[in-house]
Amino acid sequence: MTIMAKRRSTYDIFVGNLPPHADQHFVGKFFTCFGEINGIYVKEGKIGDGSKIAFVQFLCEPDAERAVEERNGILLDGNPLIVRRSSKRDGPREQGYQGGKFEKKGKKQMNDKKVHVFSGTLTAGSGSFNSLRKTSTDSIPYLEHYGTVGTSEEELIVVHVEDPTIFFSQKVESNQHLVEIAKQLSQVCPKAKSVQGIPQMFKIYGAQFSEDQQWYRCEIIKNNMPDQCAVRYIDFGNREVVSNQKIVDLPDELASIPPLAFKCRFQGLRGTMMDTGNKNFEEGKKFLSQVTDGHVVHAHLRPPPGEKIVCCWVINGSVNGLNIGQELVKKGYAVQVERDGTIISSKNVEDSSLSGRPVLGKKTDQRYCISGRGGKRYASGHRLSLETPPSTGINTLTSTQTQISSTLSDLSHSSSLDDDLCTNYGTGYSYHRSGNQFRGGGDGGYVLDEISRLKVEKEKLLRDLALEKGRFQAVKNELDKMVKDDMSMKISKIQEKTKQVKFLRHQLTYDKDKPDIIELCITTVLKLQEGPVLDHNQSIQEAVSKAHKNFNSCQQNIKFCKNKDELQSLIELRDSAKQQLYVKIEQFLNLFSERPVIEKARLLEMLLSCLNQYYHPFLGMTGTNMLLLPLSDLSSFYQNMKSQKQEKVQEVRRQTNDAMKQLSQALQVFSQSVLLEDPHVDALSAPEDHVCYLEYLLEERAQETCTVNFLSKCLADYCNALNMEIGVCDMEDSSESALMAVVTQKLQNELSNEQEKIQGVAELKVQYSSLFQELSPWLHNKPDITEVMAIRKKIKGLKSKLRHKIADKNDVEENDESDKEALENINSELAVLRGELHEAFDEESKLLKKLAELQESHFPELDFQYSELGISNYVEYLGLLKQGWELDHFQAEKSLVSQSFVTYRAVYRESEVIIKEYFIDNAQQKKEFLRRIVQYHHAACDNLVPLHAVFFSKVGQT
Repeated sequence: MTIMAKRRSTYDIFVGNLPPHADQHFVGKFFTCFGEINGIYVKEGKIGDGSKIAFVQFLCEPDAERAVEERNGILLDGNPLIVRRSSKRDGPREQGYQGGKFEKKGKKQMNDKKVHVFSGTLTAGSGSFNSLRKTSTDSIPYLEHYGTVGTSEEELIVVHVEDPTIFFSQKVESNQHLVEIAKQLSQVCPKAKSVQGIPQMFKIYGAQFSEDQQWYRCEIIKNNMPDQCAVRYIDFGNREVVSNQKIVDLPDELASIPPLAFKCRFQGLRGTMMDTGNKNFEEGKKFLSQVTDGHVVHAHLRPPPGEKIVCCWVINGSVNGLNIGQELVKKGYAVQVERDGTIISSKNVEDSSLSGRPVLGKKTDQRYCISGRGGKRYASGHRLSLETPPSTGINTLTSTQTQISSTLSDLSHSSSLDDDLCTNYGTGYSYHRSGNQFRGGGDGGYVLDEISRLKVEKEKLLRDLALEKGRFQAVKNELDKMVKDDMSMKISKIQEKTKQVKFLRHQLTYDKDKPDIIELCITTVLKLQEGPVLDHNQSIQEAVSKAHKNFNSCQQNIKFCKNKDELQSLIELRDSAKQQLYVKIEQFLNLFSERPVIEKARLLEMLLSCLNQYYHPFLGMTGTNMLLLPLSDLSSFYQNMKSQKQEKVQEVRRQTNDAMKQLSQALQVFSQSVLLEDPHVDALSAPEDHVCYLEYLLEERAQETCTVNFLSKCLADYCNALNMEIGVCDMEDSSESALMAVVTQKLQNELSNEQEKIQGVAELKVQYSSLFQELSPWLHNKPDITEVMAIRKKIKGLKSKLRHKIADKNDVEENDESDKEALENINSELAVLRGELHEAFDEESKLLKKLAELQESHFPELDFQYSELGISNYVEYLGLLKQGWELDHFQAEKSLVSQSFVTYRAVYRESEVIIKEYFIDNAQQKKEFLRRIVQYHHAACDNLVPLHAVFFSKVGQT
């Protein structure tokens, strides 16, 4: 009887644009992280550029979809990777691949054409596979270096959950390595430069995690996003998108350390995301996180975790005797599957292979460490941060040290836990070990495991305590240094206080030689309000505005005039209005240029600046209800308040000045004491001089001590005097703050109003200055059209010569015995005539443009007086419509003929141009054509061919 193996259904993806060196190992490195793979096929591409393509067979469709989504478009050697679901037309046509499965071929066939084929079952980046065979002597099967397939019992810490059946974990004993890596990263990464260019796929870098801003090791898993990459933190398993500015290169000694986190997957289970929806998927993740949070997971792993292992199968994973796999299936967060992906009926859950070790003993309240980003968190509530504490955090360090000592005190009793547990469980408890499991006759549970775990935790806490002691000592050293720098702190404090006192003395001044800013503002505003200058400016401004309106009205009357008899009288009225406007503008400009107005504008600007700089605390206050009071009343209130404070303020300022003088004298004495050479001791010539010198040395030694003490006392006295003056003169939090707020805000409003008036006049000056310059040339002059008429006469003569020369050419060409030399001479003369004509066309266009501008601004009567010039058409069609142009004015050669238009190539002013000839039947089409031409010209951009001119021939085409 022959038993046929059940053929697996696979979900294939096509991978294109691979580099020439790609093989199964290279391709598997990119796709094994997404799910279980049945096979990988690599072959040469069809383009002929050396690139390769591959087909990857996934056993689950969601895994294939996720691989396409995350890997399509990533950059390899500067080229984007093409990843999509495979279709029949994509399938490889070599004999090694048929219908989504690979078949073994004979040696002869494989030698005929080299192909790279990988067969077997490869788990999501795992390295566990059913069978692995080479189909070519040149191909190296991916994950062949994983070694013997077996199991090992491990104690794990779950650090990241990907789905209800897949998670990332660390070994319990790897915690110390994590601390050392974090310490090195915190020293290396902040000094390293950001990565330049596009980061390399799967290279190990350092990245700053967004949640705690700490540095961790990561690998690049997607690099085709602008200025950012998707990374996976290799010591924890979680992923995020990071800006390239926060990715740095790592030294080899850090990058070469194997990842501390490895991927785990429950054997025989599959998350229910693809069966029951996203909500159940998220709840399953949450359940797995809650079950494993703060606890050690006991599991059998196949293969055992190691440097080359990407993923491990989890067999009999449990926490406190609770089988996690059974709970996931019971709660509906996972389903059991066969090796081919077939779902097992839920009624067989209890009899399946999920049953793990016997659940014995009581569930104890454990406090196992779980490593995570930013530090180590304990189920008991303790958290030891890996971040460096600030230099002033002695209390925080002491508290942390007390917590660790308390925890160690609790754990110190666990060394005798064997005796305690035996006592607690009584004589009815007995246990023995069989393989890797315990069997108890009472309620003992995993007693020895409890003891070993507690000892491990104790060792960790001792290491953390040593680390915290080192930090505590560093902070203590920093504080000692700060005590030594006490003098510098005093000087710095005095500098701050002195700056504040200077600020307050500018706010409130009693010195006759120094003006009070508020009083100066009040005086200036009152003078401006009473003075006649701005009022006079206002009358002149109104006169200019009235004259300008009269001038514009006259211009409008001329523009819409249709009677030649009335036109001349309207022009005379306009010229008179122009003269009046010119005179009024001149008076306005002369008045504004006077020095007092300019000086007042500068004074207002400086007063507002000083008010904002020295009284900004009061300007921002609210609730001031006296702003409606006149400024004269507020000025009286301010003077009254200032008089009441005068005696007390002057007294504290006198004390401050005395303390400052005393400090200055102490500093002079101190400067003498630090001189290395002694100016008072001359050369010693007699024994009695030696006695005097020794007496001087003793006195100097005593004075040194007195000098230091006196300087310290003077510093303290000066600091106290500054504080006293600040307390008396600072009105921000005093009862005078409301009055100061009202006065300063009122002054700010008044000064701003006056400044706006002057600024308005300044803007009018700019406007009227421009108008004054425009009116000046045309007060007594009229536009001259003689140049336009002369150029048109020249154009008419050139056109006549051109017609005769074209006729001569036609005669020569019609003659059967035509003279080639004569024809060449005629063509040369035609080219010269056309060049002169084109030059005249441009000159005419420039003169018409000037006349159009004059008509728009000064002389609207031009079009009515000289209708033959076509100024209105020039303005309406933006100067594009040309009068009198013909196709014969160009040396045109047909290049394209279609039903709607004919295209010619020609030369205009030594530049090659394109002429399109359209046929227009009636006036309505002509009008619509011109409208569209204007729209095209307005939409001009770099991507559109520029339009130079439009002209109509006598037969109707354009």
